[in-house]
Amino acid sequence: MQQESNPTLFKKYAILHILWVCIAWIAAYDLFRCMVDGEAFLATEINPIVIAVYSLLGNSLLLFCLAKFVSSVVTMTALLAIRRHEWARPIYVAIAGFQLLVLLSYCPVVNPL
Repeated sequence: MQQESNPTLFKKYAILHILWVCIAWIAAYDLFRCMVDGEAFLATEINPIVIAVYSLLGNSLLLFCLAKFVSSVVTMTALLAIRRHEWARPIYVAIAGFQLLVLLSYCPVVNPL
């Protein structure tokens, strides 16, 4: 079996590379906003999983941000590890879609009334 050249691999997986960068960028932005808006973020958080993790970490914003960072690194590494599998594209798309929803949650809601 002949190995594909790097340019061929890049073309074949270009969409996954683009999605990977978008996922990483949104994760970094989410972490930044969590650090900057920490107190307001925690006061308005309604996700029970986030609340449970925050409580489990002793209500420490620093530990919570560290946990977000570590989980992002693990996720990004896992995405790189699976990128050559046939089922990688749906996983990338699902995670990118979720990250897009996270990004949209930071957009101000415009009330047309």
